Amino acid sequence: MLGARGRQCLQRVLVARETRWAADAAPGRAVLGYWPLSAGDEMRALAGPQLSVWGLAGSTPSERTARACARAGDLGSGPVILVDCALPTLRAAHAHAAFQDMTAGCQVSYGPATGGGWYLAAASRPDPSLLGLGRERPDSDLLTAGLHAAQQHGLRIGLLHSERTLESPSAVRALLADPLCPGEVRAVLSEAQDTRESTS
Repeated sequence: MLGARGRQCLQRVLVARETRWAADAAPGRAVLGYWPLSAGDEMRALAGPQLSVWGLAGSTPSERTARACARAGDLGSGPVILVDCALPTLRAAHAHAAFQDMTAGCQVSYGPATGGGWYLAAASRPDPSLLGLGRERPDSDLLTAGLHAAQQHGLRIGLLHSERTLESPSAVRALLADPLCPGEVRAVLSEAQDTRESTS
């Protein structure tokens, strides 16, 4: 629906939004993880001086996310929040809610994505096993795997409001109709949509 140029522009906007969100949520401890490893220069430019930038090796999203979670232990033993930059409506309230869950005694907390999987996962310590990470599985199975792991470990689970990620053309159309769609995201999606319609 967006075309190659539209997807590239959208990715840049979403990553830039996520870096600002992360810098506000965890000043001095925020990290931008990226893959493929060849994208390092572009990611460092988008992250700016406020974030550390980590290239994430691994053949699957679950494996790369597990590496990010484990490596977060280098920054301390406290809670870790992992976020998928495919969420265009990421807000400070999401971080606040996850931290509230940790304060209330939850060991893990999830923000379910409407298309399956999660847009945010938090754990009381940087241990990938708490979130069921590391095995080969698609993104859409990460929430199910995480909840199963939490039950196996006897963990207390927190759940945030579900949010719409951009996993399909219908999700893009729904976001454009959403009054909470950020202006910069709306501009990219509208321009890409207009371009596709004018060339069809």
